[in-house]
Amino acid sequence: MSDEFTPRERGALKIASRLNLDPNAMDTVHETEYGTLKLGQEVELVRCDDTYTRITPGTKGIVVDVDWDDALDPGKVWVQWDDGSYLAMIPSAGDSIRATQTGT
Repeated sequence: MSDEFTPRERGALKIASRLNLDPNAMDTVHETEYGTLKLGQEVELVRCDDTYTRITPGTKGIVVDVDWDDALDPGKVWVQWDDGSYLAMIPSAGDSIRATQTGT
């Protein structure tokens, strides 16, 4: 892996690899319900009503995939959260994230 990635981005690449996602897609930019996002970009949770998750507003994570192929929820954003959890943010479910000031 290249030294041009931060440790967090390298972690996101490892997860993408485990999910059989294209690691070369790190430069792919997606126009989502949450605005323009890039794989490997840092985001912050604003809102999530999932009662089974432990992440709370303010938790930060790295975007590892944007799933456009899901017929029910196209554009869901998969995030590896800093607390170790891995959860998709679904715009139609009311989930909300935003890119952080330091996100690239």
